[in-house]
Amino acid sequence: MKHWKDKTVPATTQQVLESTTCDLCGEIIPTRCLPDATDVEVVATRVFHDRDGGGNGTKLQYDICMVCFISTLVPFMESKGANRDWQEWDY
Repeated sequence: MKHWKDKTVPATTQQVLESTTCDLCGEIIPTRCLPDATDVEVVATRVFHDRDGGGNGTKLQYDICMVCFISTLVPFMESKGANRDWQEWDY
């Protein structure tokens, strides 16, 4: 869950991201090196297009810390028959 705060900028007020908490355990997810980085963000998006060029959609999003992802979500997915596909990289 993303938590926002109001930030006063000369002549205006903006909402800026204050912190992100895990939607399962409630702990604050520390940002790494990027300002909007979280450990795991699970997003499911469904989009519908019509022939007139319009459309609509829905988006379901969870912010999950790595501990809850590994200890809760991965075992649940595997219990439902999902196969994991780990990919590692360096940059």
